[in-house]
Amino acid sequence: MLGQDPDKNLFLYYASIMRVLVVTLGLFAFAAFSPSAVCAQITTTPVTISVTDPNGAGIAFAKIGVVHGTGMGRTTTDQLGHLTVDMFPGQYVLPVSAPGYRSDHAYIDLRSTGDGARDAKNVMIVLEPDNRILRSSLILTIPW
Repeated sequence: MLGQDPDKNLFLYYASIMRVLVVTLGLFAFAAFSPSAVCAQITTTPVTISVTDPNGAGIAFAKIGVVHGTGMGRTTTDQLGHLTVDMFPGQYVLPVSAPGYRSDHAYIDLRSTGDGARDAKNVMIVLEPDNRILRSSLILTIPW
């Protein structure tokens, strides 16, 4: 009988503990390797964007859009024409505009999976002066 054999009772006791341990470890492994845990390990890449004129001078407070497959954000450069943004892997379009300059854009592809994927990236965008705006502002400021 089950209750009369102490060795058999001990075996059943340890077998049930082992089952609980195996199930617990299995659930832990499933949680550790689930897609949500893997997604949490995706790293960003710091990207420094410099917006300059043809002479190399930074354009302060240039407007930059960050267009990605998941949406769009807008920001501006600092007073020296620089902006640093942490970006997730993917492809981006960066439309740039500033008063007195022709708008332009840049493409960035951060899909690299190599060891250098976390390395900082530098993007330089050169905006050409918009002569139409300069001419019209000169005409408007001439006193009669």
